[in-house]
Amino acid sequence: MKLNLCVFFVFLMVFTPFLSKASEQNGRTVYLNKCATCHHAERIGLSGPPLIPETLDKLTDEKMTKIISKGLPNTLMPAHADLRPDEIADVISFLRTKKIINWNAKKISDSLRQYKNLPAPMPFKDVLNLTAVVERGAQKVWLMENDQLLDKFDFSDVHGGIKYSRDYSKFFVPARDGHIGKYIVNKGYDSRVRACISLRNITVSNDNKYLIATCLYPQQMVVLNQSDLKVKKIIDLKGKVSGLYTLNNENSGIFTFRDSAQIGYFDFNKLKITYKKLNETIEDFFIDPLDKFIIGTSRNGEYISVVDLKNQKTVFEKASSGMPHLSSASYWYDKGEFYFATFHIKSNFISVWKMYKWDFVKNIEVGGNGFFVRSHPRAPQLWIDNGSDELVLVDKKSFEVTKLKPYPGKKFTHTEFSKDGSIAYLSIYDKEGSLILYDTATLKELNRFVINFPVGKYNVVNKEREFLPVNLGHSVFMGKCWGCHHQESMAFGPSFKKVASMRTKEMIRTHLDGPRANAINLGYKNPTMPDIPLSEEEKDMLVAYISSLKVKLLPFTMYNMAEHSLKHPERIVKDCESYKQWKTLGFDAFTDKEKEIEKNYIEVCN
Repeated sequence: MKLNLCVFFVFLMVFTPFLSKASEQNGRTVYLNKCATCHHAERIGLSGPPLIPETLDKLTDEKMTKIISKGLPNTLMPAHADLRPDEIADVISFLRTKKIINWNAKKISDSLRQYKNLPAPMPFKDVLNLTAVVERGAQKVWLMENDQLLDKFDFSDVHGGIKYSRDYSKFFVPARDGHIGKYIVNKGYDSRVRACISLRNITVSNDNKYLIATCLYPQQMVVLNQSDLKVKKIIDLKGKVSGLYTLNNENSGIFTFRDSAQIGYFDFNKLKITYKKLNETIEDFFIDPLDKFIIGTSRNGEYISVVDLKNQKTVFEKASSGMPHLSSASYWYDKGEFYFATFHIKSNFISVWKMYKWDFVKNIEVGGNGFFVRSHPRAPQLWIDNGSDELVLVDKKSFEVTKLKPYPGKKFTHTEFSKDGSIAYLSIYDKEGSLILYDTATLKELNRFVINFPVGKYNVVNKEREFLPVNLGHSVFMGKCWGCHHQESMAFGPSFKKVASMRTKEMIRTHLDGPRANAINLGYKNPTMPDIPLSEEEKDMLVAYISSLKVKLLPFTMYNMAEHSLKHPERIVKDCESYKQWKTLGFDAFTDKEKEIEKNYIEVCN
């Protein structure tokens, strides 16, 4: 008996590698016959996603067997019921084999495609009110303004979030398989390039020069010129990147690794990365609106940690029940406090936390396992999905829960808001789904569109981080300043538009630090603005909001018709000083266009 067992084990040791090799070879043959048309002969993906260990690591053999044999409903993946169980097993064995691909600058450049003669989108009124909508079922992206559909274009497998350039003239659409599309808002879908095989996310530099892609496979950072999507630089990474996010106040970004306790600071001017050590690995994270901290998950998602970006020290840590989905968190301000709320993956609740004082507030049951917490500073509730047909609304002051059913029997998944927060866009996730528009004040339906499996939606103001302090600053303004100041008109004090146009950010901050003393220094004999107690964060948010109201004084020509016989009866005005000078001497705007430009001078300079 012992001899037989020894012979058996020797047989396994000798022949298993050959059996495994044969299985992989058989799997390769089946793959090339059945799968390569959609997934590429080299498994890097075509119309279907790449099939390599790095993209399949979360799928068990049992799950892969089901996908291959039965297909994936509502996708391009067909059922292969004709394959025998041993053939499917061989294909899976082949897909598990490691694949080394050098996705270099040449391959990226060769993948570049330019699109010409496409129909231009309908004209829009406000670029900051544009909203991109992803129609997953039809593999399209919509472009909308309020309830107007401006354009549609083909793009598949959107992943990681659409990003707008800092001048908002274009946006970039990333796909899970590394493709990135470029859309010019007044021209249409322009071009596409493949930055890598498996992409994590994209971001843009603040100077509008670069588009940066973070890649899971190969592990690298790819820097592209925004102007033509050509490669500027490729930087190797030694770890699984969690995502790169651009800071508001400098031309740089930060990222962490899911498998390494360090943070990377990426200087977009020098295109150089500097690494700093962290106390522990930070996985999913977001940056606070003032660029002071990162709030992340640590210890395999069991803790929420807050790290000070100045010294990389952990300043707060608390155990968390279920992994928080921090990249979908929402922020708001109420009665002197800043808050954020986040879902917890595979949990039936959201958690609410204080920012800057860093404290847990409470868990709120929402009745199901959802994904997104969405809101707008001017909307009174958090808008939450719970994995069912229910829309869960949580009052941001009382935390009272209300539930609606936008489309009974069909799953609701995601909310986005218009620029001013007056319209909410809701995705009803179904083959015969809907994009439903709600009035956020009355909760009444405004309009709905038929759409095939709608998912993420990306409004310029609500998507881009630079607007976070501006929107929160508006909430501080309404709570602390509105009684004496209005945005565009004189109240007890000057309009914030005038303040922003006449003062630098530093001067505005100095005034908030000591309003009476600063007013006296500026020459006011009887200043009336009281010393309002404000936290440092409230002041920073207010400065961001006030500064956003700054009027750009455009040059225009003033005429003195009484000097019609003179050689130069016109004067070009560029600032308040020259405007006041020539206005005093009898010069005026003449054409309708110049009169429209002059309105800002009248408001700001008088």
